[in-house]
Amino acid sequence: MPTEKLSDRLAAYRAYLDLSTRLGPLTKRTYLRCLRLFINQVQDCALADLSPAVLLDWHASLTKSKDAYSTCNQKRAALKKFLEYLEEFEESDQAAKLLRSLDRLQTPGDKRPRREPHVLEEVTRDRLMARAGLHPFTGGRDMAIIHFLWATGVRRAEVASLLLDNVDLEERVATVVGKGDKERIVVFDEDCSNSLDGWLRGREASWPERDGVETFFIDVNGYPLKPENVSTIFKTCVKEAGLTGEVWPHLFRHSSITRMADTGANILEVAAFHGHSNINTTKLYYHADVGRLKAMYDKSTGAAP
Repeated sequence: MPTEKLSDRLAAYRAYLDLSTRLGPLTKRTYLRCLRLFINQVQDCALADLSPAVLLDWHASLTKSKDAYSTCNQKRAALKKFLEYLEEFEESDQAAKLLRSLDRLQTPGDKRPRREPHVLEEVTRDRLMARAGLHPFTGGRDMAIIHFLWATGVRRAEVASLLLDNVDLEERVATVVGKGDKERIVVFDEDCSNSLDGWLRGREASWPERDGVETFFIDVNGYPLKPENVSTIFKTCVKEAGLTGEVWPHLFRHSSITRMADTGANILEVAAFHGHSNINTTKLYYHADVGRLKAMYDKSTGAAP
């Protein structure tokens, strides 16, 4: 009987990800992609041949690569999840030994300069929305996406997976599915509700045959939007608006968290609204400058500005 290779276990592992975990669709795809890269790098060997020394060589290649810290961490997490599956469902002592070895290896540091997050002003949002409103063949979709990102601070994957039945324009609330398939409610203002309503009218007029598609946003062919489509729309608007510096979708999330914190929202409320299970994560997103801190202090103490 031929020795089973790592790739022979992919079908069962994919079923495990789909049925036995609460990972989001994007995370599942990322884990499988990273695992395939690992399997190719170790030449699709058998599990018995996957020794701690092989892991050490693979880890050293991450260190020498130009990948960012987050990418290296993704690759480690993908391999760890696979080994955990083998240990639990195949009762593999070899997988358990490899897990212990992997835990002793530190994730390589980020060798690329980090983007310094900052808070976007409303004028930037307005310029992006103005450009998005000029896009042909989208029925107001791009402007609605920009508006929704700004108003709620949701992630791009949460925009792509947003369902029609989970949006109540009259109440100005929506239920989004975040990391770990966790649902939460977000609230938006009346202007955003009008933008979303405009998109729904455009969708119905331009793609009436796609009534069966359950996602709120669809692509130009009438099919569900993907997270990478959201990034492309955003980048296009940034370029067309002639904005200088780095402006990316997740920066809207930083801005939303900072706006809520600056206006007096409790940190626990801010964390819950943005889908953070740990408030320390929320704190990393909060960026206060000296001017805003002074204004907050004057307001709270009654001091003259």
